Amino acid sequence: PDGFMFTNAETVIYAKAIYKPREPELTSIQELIERDIKDFKTQDPNIIIGTLPEIKTKDNIPLKSFSFTTKQEGNWEQVTYGEEGEYYLIFTISSRSKQGYEKSINDYKKFINEYSITP
Repeated sequence: PDGFMFTNAETVIYAKAIYKPREPELTSIQELIERDIKDFKTQDPNIIIGTLPEIKTKDNIPLKSFSFTTKQEGNWEQVTYGEEGEYYLIFTISSRSKQGYEKSINDYKKFINEYSITP
C-alpha cells in the first residue's frame, strides 16, 4: 500500500524467478516445492501446511498452490509455484494478520491470473 515499504507492510504480494542453472540440485518443480516445505518445517516445526486449489495464469496454465500458517498470530502465507522455460516461478502473499491475508487474497489471485508468459 501507499506509504508502506516491503518491511513494514501488513501484507505483501510478490513474485520471484529462480534461474534453473543456478539450482542444479533441483530437477523439477516438485523438488522445489518439497525443499520449500522442508525449509518451512525447519523454521517452525508447528507450521500448518495445506494444499490449495491450483490458480491459472492468463495463458490458462495451472500453478500449484500451498498455504503456510502458524498457530500463533503473525504468519499467513500462500505460495504458488510454476515454471517458465529456464525459470521456476514463485508467487507469494504473506501477511502478519489473518484479516490482512483475507483482505488481499483476491488481489493475489488476480495477480497470478493476469500473469502471462507472452507480453
